[in-house]
Amino acid sequence: MKNRRKLVYIAAVAILATGIFFLFSGSGSSSDVKKNLSPESVVEEFTSAMKSGNFDKAEKLCVADSMNVYLDSYKQVWNALSQENEEAIAEVAKILAEVKLRINGVEELDGVCMVRYTLEMDGLLKKHQAALRMEGGEWKVVKITDKN
Repeated sequence: MKNRRKLVYIAAVAILATGIFFLFSGSGSSSDVKKNLSPESVVEEFTSAMKSGNFDKAEKLCVADSMNVYLDSYKQVWNALSQENEEAIAEVAKILAEVKLRINGVEELDGVCMVRYTLEMDGLLKKHQAALRMEGGEWKVVKITDKN
């Protein structure tokens, strides 16, 4: 039992580190994606979906071609841990839920909206910028870059 718990924590730390890397890096159900969200709200919804492992919802908030690598990398790690140990993924989800998002500014130019935001967890701050564009009458995430 002790070895299993230790293995769970090691796996949780590994997935957490990978999850935080993708959440902090630059590179619900799907039906709860709301229509006509502001660019800021799209970034908030996208981040929330990624933190909770709701990749269907996250995909609906993105331009698929440009965000596939970002989403697929995160999904692979999340799914691998989910298959190995339910307790570990629950711990990781609990930790990721503590990540806070703060919008720092929004700028629209030539049909592209840039949303500057900060992710914070336990005093660690990571600044990002999300590029969004209008697609089918809705703002969609095109690219996320690290601004630190």
